[in-house]
Amino acid sequence: MFAPDAGRVASRALQRVAALGCPGYEIHHIVELNSATSEDADRGNAPENLVSIPVFKHHLITGWSMSKDESSGKRPRDALRGMDWETRLKVGLRSLRKYGVLKP
Repeated sequence: MFAPDAGRVASRALQRVAALGCPGYEIHHIVELNSATSEDADRGNAPENLVSIPVFKHHLITGWSMSKDESSGKRPRDALRGMDWETRLKVGLRSLRKYGVLKP
Protein backbone atom coordinates (compact mmCIF):
# COMPACT_ATOMS: atom_id res chain seq x y z
CA MET A 1 0.00 0.00 0.00
CA PHE A 2 1.07 3.57 -0.54
CA ALA A 3 2.88 5.28 2.33
CA PRO A 4 2.80 9.00 1.51
CA ASP A 5 5.23 10.05 4.23
CA ALA A 6 7.89 7.58 3.07
CA GLY A 7 7.64 8.88 -0.50
CA ARG A 8 7.87 12.47 0.64
CA VAL A 9 10.92 11.83 2.82
CA ALA A 10 12.73 9.97 0.02
CA SER A 11 11.83 12.60 -2.55
CA ARG A 12 13.31 15.37 -0.38
CA ALA A 13 16.80 14.16 -1.24
CA LEU A 14 15.91 14.32 -4.94
CA GLN A 15 14.50 17.80 -4.40
CA ARG A 16 17.76 19.05 -2.90
CA VAL A 17 19.68 17.72 -5.92
CA ALA A 18 17.17 19.37 -8.29
CA ALA A 19 18.17 22.74 -6.89
CA LEU A 20 21.80 22.10 -7.85
CA GLY A 21 21.40 20.59 -11.32
CA CYS A 22 23.62 17.70 -12.34
CA PRO A 23 24.86 16.44 -15.72
CA GLY A 24 22.84 13.43 -16.91
CA TYR A 25 19.83 14.46 -14.83
CA GLU A 26 16.70 16.43 -15.63
CA ILE A 27 14.16 18.24 -13.51
CA HIS A 28 10.94 16.26 -13.19
CA HIS A 29 7.64 17.59 -11.85
CA ILE A 30 6.17 15.04 -9.42
CA VAL A 31 2.71 16.51 -10.02
CA GLU A 32 2.62 17.16 -13.73
CA LEU A 33 2.15 20.75 -14.87
CA ASN A 34 -0.30 19.78 -17.64
CA SER A 35 -2.76 18.42 -15.09
CA ALA A 36 -2.66 21.50 -12.84
CA THR A 37 -5.92 23.14 -11.89
CA SER A 38 -6.23 26.90 -11.67
CA GLU A 39 -6.23 26.62 -7.85
CA ASP A 40 -2.86 24.87 -7.67
CA ALA A 41 -1.06 26.12 -10.77
CA ASP A 42 1.44 28.02 -8.60
CA ARG A 43 2.42 24.80 -6.80
CA GLY A 44 3.61 23.19 -10.04
CA ASN A 45 7.04 24.82 -10.04
CA ALA A 46 7.45 24.95 -6.26
CA PRO A 47 10.67 23.29 -4.99
CA GLU A 48 8.71 20.50 -3.25
CA ASN A 49 7.29 19.42 -6.63
CA LEU A 50 10.65 19.34 -8.45
CA VAL A 51 13.07 16.42 -8.34
CA SER A 52 16.23 15.61 -10.26
CA ILE A 53 16.11 12.22 -11.99
CA PRO A 54 18.25 10.47 -14.62
CA VAL A 55 17.42 11.58 -18.17
CA PHE A 56 16.50 8.05 -19.26
CA LYS A 57 14.10 7.57 -16.33
CA HIS A 58 12.55 10.96 -17.08
CA HIS A 59 11.89 9.89 -20.66
CA LEU A 60 10.36 6.59 -19.51
CA ILE A 61 8.01 8.33 -17.08
CA THR A 62 7.03 10.97 -19.64
CA GLY A 63 6.41 8.26 -22.23
CA TRP A 64 4.22 6.33 -19.80
CA SER A 65 2.18 9.44 -18.96
CA MET A 66 1.53 10.07 -22.66
CA SER A 67 0.64 6.45 -23.57
CA LYS A 68 -2.99 5.37 -23.75
CA ASP A 69 -4.14 2.85 -21.18
CA GLU A 70 -5.53 -0.24 -22.92
CA SER A 71 -8.51 -0.62 -20.59
CA SER A 72 -9.64 3.01 -20.36
CA GLY A 73 -8.31 4.38 -23.64
CA LYS A 74 -7.03 7.44 -21.75
CA ARG A 75 -3.52 8.66 -21.21
CA PRO A 76 -2.59 8.93 -17.50
CA ARG A 77 -1.86 12.61 -18.19
CA ASP A 78 -5.47 13.13 -19.34
CA ALA A 79 -7.01 10.96 -16.64
CA LEU A 80 -5.38 13.08 -13.92
CA ARG A 81 -6.64 16.38 -15.28
CA GLY A 82 -9.03 17.97 -12.78
CA MET A 83 -8.14 15.62 -9.91
CA ASP A 84 -7.02 17.05 -6.59
CA TRP A 85 -3.37 17.72 -5.78
CA GLU A 86 -2.99 14.82 -3.32
CA THR A 87 -4.28 12.26 -5.84
CA ARG A 88 -1.94 13.55 -8.52
CA LEU A 89 0.94 13.58 -6.02
CA LYS A 90 0.30 9.92 -5.17
CA VAL A 91 0.31 8.99 -8.86
CA GLY A 92 3.50 11.01 -9.42
CA LEU A 93 5.29 9.29 -6.53
CA ARG A 94 3.98 5.91 -7.69
CA SER A 95 5.46 6.53 -11.16
CA LEU A 96 8.83 7.36 -9.58
CA ARG A 97 8.67 4.00 -7.78
CA LYS A 98 7.49 2.12 -10.88
CA TYR A 99 10.51 3.29 -12.86
CA GLY A 100 13.03 2.74 -10.06
CA VAL A 101 13.73 6.35 -9.12
CA LEU A 102 12.34 5.82 -5.59
CA LYS A 103 12.45 2.55 -3.69
CA PRO A 104 9.10 0.73 -3.36
